[in-house]
Amino acid sequence: MREHLRRNGAVWTVIAILVVLTVAVRAPDAIGESLWGDEVGSGKAITAPTVRGTLARVRHESSPPLWFLTARAAHEVGSGLASASGAFDPLATMGAVRLLSVLMSAGLVALVVLYARRLLPLWAAALAGLLVALGFQFVLHGKELRAYAMLMLLTAAFPLVFEWVLERPERRRLVALGAFVAVGSMTHYFFLLPLFTGLLWLWLTPHERDTRMRTTAAVAVGLIPLLVWLPIVLYQAGRVNQYFPPFGIRRTLNVYSTFFASGSVWQGEGPGFPARVGFFFAVFAGVGVLARRAEGRLCALLVVVPWLVTSLVWIAGLRIFDTRNLLVVAPFAAIALAALVAAIPIRPLAVAAGIGLAALAVWAYSIDRELGRTPYDDVSEALVELGWTPESPLVVHARFSKTGPIAWHLPGHPFIRLSQPSAGECERVYVVAEGTDGRAWLLTQEELVEAQREFPFYGSQLADERRPPDVAVARLAFSRKTLEDAQADGAYLIQTRGRRLAPCLAPKAR
Repeated sequence: MREHLRRNGAVWTVIAILVVLTVAVRAPDAIGESLWGDEVGSGKAITAPTVRGTLARVRHESSPPLWFLTARAAHEVGSGLASASGAFDPLATMGAVRLLSVLMSAGLVALVVLYARRLLPLWAAALAGLLVALGFQFVLHGKELRAYAMLMLLTAAFPLVFEWVLERPERRRLVALGAFVAVGSMTHYFFLLPLFTGLLWLWLTPHERDTRMRTTAAVAVGLIPLLVWLPIVLYQAGRVNQYFPPFGIRRTLNVYSTFFASGSVWQGEGPGFPARVGFFFAVFAGVGVLARRAEGRLCALLVVVPWLVTSLVWIAGLRIFDTRNLLVVAPFAAIALAALVAAIPIRPLAVAAGIGLAALAVWAYSIDRELGRTPYDDVSEALVELGWTPESPLVVHARFSKTGPIAWHLPGHPFIRLSQPSAGECERVYVVAEGTDGRAWLLTQEELVEAQREFPFYGSQLADERRPPDVAVARLAFSRKTLEDAQADGAYLIQTRGRRLAPCLAPKAR
């Protein structure tokens, strides 16, 4: 008994350390970073006046509604606390709602260690947890206002829940499995892939027929809410090819390496595509190690089957292959890498290799930590400080997707409308110009510039390297020609929706 408690105490000590690390590397950005385009969509859905309004907005997303409703509930609680206290409460902000993702990431790391410990020595399970705590995609999506952290948490819990049910498939456990399947499938559609993998493993490995039938039936019952939601699924699926590129073998092979380090590591500081291919085969070598033992075969399949199915569907023409969607395999890929290291027959060499892999994970994180996100919250704050009001014309010389974050961070999170010059006049014109083209156009208007601010530009990704030139926020003396030139140059003229409109702009005809 004492030895059992000692071993369990060591496991929970490892988990506690990794949970603290996980929260520490995600929470500051979760609270402080500006929202990017997809997060703005989440914010609008979460803050819709009614639940019906939230569901209407989710219709235009690419996932089911459960995460949005969960985040909405958290935001309402925070807003209620803020109102009751009569003072600002951080729980009422979108940044604080992002902390849901941070907490789910902490739970993910704990589950990875617990599951890996069933298959590996404690030090190797700790290595798998570290890879998840510091891995690039885990950190990136573990702090954002999207469903991916919840998806990874549920995915990591799946084999634990599934095996728990199979140990004794009594009614209580089968009901719990059905509820779990309902939660997972209504959080993200790609939860269906590990679910399919589990059923495949169930029917291909020795189990009693009655156990197979009862477990499969529980899964089927858990999918009923998704069937009710099916009309929305079909609508969303009709738009999926707008989001992702056509099939590419390099992208397919790169996905496992991207989970753990960005392109800045592999291409900038690292050895490039050959190393990515080597990483791919290292993961699959770890799969082979796991598959040698009966208790590791489900984990091995969870690394491979979702990736393989998604790749085949992509080849067939449906563009669903994306690193974010394949996050369902990422926790198990970390376990496969740890299993490969632990399989080295000479224990001191295995431990040394584990320390080396942990050091590489820390090194990759140190590089990825330098990646940034364009601070659209500061950009919008500067517009207000320069005198922008809801009746002011705004020229955004950037990709259209940037207009959403800029508008979100303005006071009141206003909706915007695309506009065109009209016959009226305004006092000032406000400009956000980013990239080479935007800054070049702003230079043509330099005689009209009254004030200007500069902010770092990090491209269009969630996290990227800083790129010159910086984003410029400027206030210009009014000129109708400025608006006409901006429109001709590809900029967007926008104004906020409301009763009062900028007199120099008219709604753009569709």
